[in-house]
Amino acid sequence: MKKTFEQIVNTEKSATAFFRKLCWDNYRRYCIRCHSFQYYRTAQQTMRCKRCGYTFHDFTGRWISKSQIPYRQWLLLIKFFEAELPAKQITDKLTISYPTTLKALELLRLAIIANAPDSSSWLDYFYFRGKEWVDRQKKEALVGVFGIIEQQGRVKIDILKYFPMTTLITLKPKMLRDTKIFYTDACYPYVALIFHNFKGSQQYEKQDEYQETYKINGESDFWSYAKSKILKHRGISLDKFPHYLKELEFRYNHRDGDLFYLLCKYLVSFIPKADNE
Repeated sequence: MKKTFEQIVNTEKSATAFFRKLCWDNYRRYCIRCHSFQYYRTAQQTMRCKRCGYTFHDFTGRWISKSQIPYRQWLLLIKFFEAELPAKQITDKLTISYPTTLKALELLRLAIIANAPDSSSWLDYFYFRGKEWVDRQKKEALVGVFGIIEQQGRVKIDILKYFPMTTLITLKPKMLRDTKIFYTDACYPYVALIFHNFKGSQQYEKQDEYQETYKINGESDFWSYAKSKILKHRGISLDKFPHYLKELEFRYNHRDGDLFYLLCKYLVSFIPKADNE
């Protein structure tokens, strides 16, 4: 019989058991380093591989291990995230620090990215390029641009990494009202390109025509959905913008599904090896 959320979140023990069950198929544990199923319990109640000697526990190498939030608190936080509560409200409800909440939300968004079909290109961008959005070794300023592909009720957002600013200007980008976010009309194969601020964008902010509502391709279903979500925020920082875009893609594509369960699964998934400690 499937347990209700209230039963799962009732105690720290029940919350831990819920996450632990998501980690292993049929509770069949294996060494996360060499994948051997042969291990033994240590005096500290961790597991040690008989083949390679690696010591691990149920949550080693998983996104959830990157925060010390109790598992019961994690479940509540995910529920609040599913409901799109602001970080400040989540902090107040969980009585944890604001920085801790922000870190937890960032882990959830990175877990979403890591479990996306195109995760390899996105993770390469985040982990190996960091927050650098301008290549200073080249003469022409380049901007991080994202392309929106929308087909049969689903959306895919491609990361184009670095894009020439001169090319963006020729597409006559429009600024989304009261934000630093710009978007263009169609640019094959994308229904639109979207990006956060760029050098020289101030000239666009001062022109009234760029403050008006701008429809791309007769207004795509996703952009209408995303625009309303973005405008609810007081502002999205440059370095967090890509993470938030991928979150919007996830929410849109699973708008009729069980977001809570998926987010829990993603949180206990393994961090890609490039970022593993």
